[in-house]
Amino acid sequence: MMIIKIVYAITISLTCLNLNFVKSASIFNNQLNYEEVRNNIIAAEESIRTGGNIYLSPKEQEADKILLSMKDKAIQKGIIDSASYAPSMHFFHAKPLIEQDPIFEIIQKVPKGGVLHLHNSAGASSDWVIRNLTYRDEVMICNHNDGYKMFLTVPSKYCANEAVPINKLRAEATNKNDFDKSLESLINLYTHQPETEYPDVNSVWKKFQNMFNVVGGVFDYLPTYKAYHQRILEELYEDNVMYLEMRTGMGGVIDENGNKLNSQDMAEVILKLVDAFKKDHPLFLGVKVILAIPRNSDQKSFEQKVERFLDLRKKYPNFVVGFDLVGQEDIGRPLSSYVDKLKEISQNGRFFFHAGETNWFNTDADVNLIDAILMNTKRIGHGYSLYKHPVLWEAFKEKDIAIEISPISNQVLHLVQDLRNHPASFYISENVPIVIANDDPGFWNARGLSYDFYYAFMAFTPADSGLQVLKQLAWNSLKYSAMSQQERTYAAVVFKTSWDKFINYVLSLENKL
Repeated sequence: MMIIKIVYAITISLTCLNLNFVKSASIFNNQLNYEEVRNNIIAAEESIRTGGNIYLSPKEQEADKILLSMKDKAIQKGIIDSASYAPSMHFFHAKPLIEQDPIFEIIQKVPKGGVLHLHNSAGASSDWVIRNLTYRDEVMICNHNDGYKMFLTVPSKYCANEAVPINKLRAEATNKNDFDKSLESLINLYTHQPETEYPDVNSVWKKFQNMFNVVGGVFDYLPTYKAYHQRILEELYEDNVMYLEMRTGMGGVIDENGNKLNSQDMAEVILKLVDAFKKDHPLFLGVKVILAIPRNSDQKSFEQKVERFLDLRKKYPNFVVGFDLVGQEDIGRPLSSYVDKLKEISQNGRFFFHAGETNWFNTDADVNLIDAILMNTKRIGHGYSLYKHPVLWEAFKEKDIAIEISPISNQVLHLVQDLRNHPASFYISENVPIVIANDDPGFWNARGLSYDFYYAFMAFTPADSGLQVLKQLAWNSLKYSAMSQQERTYAAVVFKTSWDKFINYVLSLENKL
């Protein structure tokens, strides 16, 4: 039945492609004069794109004029002096310029809805990890068997030497600030020269994936695990994010008494932490989990983690909401190699697959998009290469499947250099459903969602697109979330209150510009 529905959607997609030709013919009506045809084209494209059908109240329209005036000035300046246009630069070069841009200050105030694609191990800022977690006496460091350094809180078989308390090494350091910076470089890709330090996709991915191993040991101890996840929520809330869907493996940790907590214990830990956070932050809507496992897992490990997911899904159906495979797609096992086992999951769970996170065309990583939609994925992580597949992206529109776009991640991990060339611009022009996410902000010196939202607004969207697209992108993150209908209805009320407050803030800027 599922395959029949997919085939039907693809048939509809082919029909839509044919209808597009008919629409184009009607726009280019030979009986209209040049200006009429030109205006028809502009109006048609404006109505089609993301946010094109969003209604703005008179008050919102006034705020929109303020924002668009600022955007136009920034773009005109960038056209004249392209070398200084921050949205075209690598984030590592652009970050200080972004932080000086008054548009970024507005973006920070935007109610952004939810983050639907964040890996918990890289969810909080790296400087906080170093200046808080590594100052705990329990946190040690050793050399991993593969050559890199690794933080840990419990003994590890992967240490090539005896672990040493980090506080001991810090006390012996000549310059404690330099020592902390050297530690942070182990869990942060940030560099002044990304072009030379990470010359290709494999070199940056090697360090990127190692960083999960470097920092992962910090989260094997319950007090540090809880403190870290509390910080993730704080950084998101401070950035006007009201909801989170977090990808995590839900592995066990050790508590203060040396007891091993299993995955169900960890679910209870997160739920209690979130409930306490919501009491102190009433506008925060909650957290759900997508269980994520490495795509290169061996068969035994894969089957064990599938059972973990099914058990958690059965006990916490409104908390553990989906399943995903993670890791570098280009060199990882394709989704097609897991089809039989994944079919078992599809009866009791939902998929939120990473797929198409590649520059290649019709390789396994690219074709993962086909398998993802055939397995009825609810959203796609990255979906960078989807624009090469017209039948698929029309099917995404027909089935209302959203793409989780993480601008900075795609740039840092070598999919695109200038984010104005990101296929998200195409998805926006065609109103292919997208949400903006931050993926692993702690690993590239970001915090919250605003940096990614800034790039989306200034690099992806049309020059004349303002509050409509911001409102649509924010709302999409609630619309395409795994919330229940009741939760989404309440979220809409909270979002409207926050949005109205934001509009008043933008209007207050009129006399300050």
